[in-house]
Amino acid sequence: MSESNKPIDVTVVIVNWKVKDFLRRCLVSLYEQTKRLALEVIVVDNDSQDGSVEMIQKEFPQVDLIARKDNLGFGRGQNIGIRKSRGKYVFILNPDTQFIEDTLQVLYDWMEKPEHAKVGFIGPRLVYANKKIQPSVKNFPTLSSQVVILLKLHHIFSGIGSVRHYLAKDFDYTKEQPTDQLMGAAIFARGDVLRDTLHGFDEDFWLWFEDVDICKRMKEAGYAIWYTPATTLLHEEGKSFGQMVSPKKQKVFNTSLKVYARKHWGRPAAFVIALLHPISMLLSHVVAWLHIKPRSQSKV
Repeated sequence: MSESNKPIDVTVVIVNWKVKDFLRRCLVSLYEQTKRLALEVIVVDNDSQDGSVEMIQKEFPQVDLIARKDNLGFGRGQNIGIRKSRGKYVFILNPDTQFIEDTLQVLYDWMEKPEHAKVGFIGPRLVYANKKIQPSVKNFPTLSSQVVILLKLHHIFSGIGSVRHYLAKDFDYTKEQPTDQLMGAAIFARGDVLRDTLHGFDEDFWLWFEDVDICKRMKEAGYAIWYTPATTLLHEEGKSFGQMVSPKKQKVFNTSLKVYARKHWGRPAAFVIALLHPISMLLSHVVAWLHIKPRSQSKV
């Protein structure tokens, strides 16, 4: 059997933008920690121009590198890798992650259990560099929770019920359990469902809410989504997107939220989001000027 026809257990798809050193660390740890699985690694570089492409070509010739001359955003970049993937499972992964154990084997074995046949996505525990648990699951957003975030009220009133529910503030990260959505930084997916049923990410989202949307569509397709603390992955969080200034982030957030609202809540909700956009942009400039640190996972 030729190399191209060998069965692949897991395809790892990484979309990279201007985080060469984090990407190197991610790939080194991935190959060091993955012991027995037949692995395929696809990196889609979104025109980083920081030496990432040359680094991969020189140091990781086994990686299937797709070097773009434009920035496609997260979902479109992932879809290039997803469409090319051959793995029974696909691991949607951010480059600012680091493997500290054989996480892929744990997730592979978990999904292989017959009782998990109707689970579409599983997410590992994520921790910061200081090993503190990183919030990585949420409930699906509601219009009320997003209006609060657009108006920056979550910076002042951290206990607002709709936002607390959306951010799953009471989620027990020591317990394996189903959830609504997983952070897009690390989603272990059933490959055939991801490719053939969901057809990857909705490319109407350039960045933000594409992971929410794909989780919602996974559930609508009849598959469950689970979180497990059985394995841990280090995640620096936001190293690519963190290079944008806050008002620019707000604009991207608002645009994606409007797409999500129109798709899942209807046109009236999208109209509300559009009406609040200029207010939200003004407030984002105020927050940036005051250097207010967000209290929530919204990061805007």
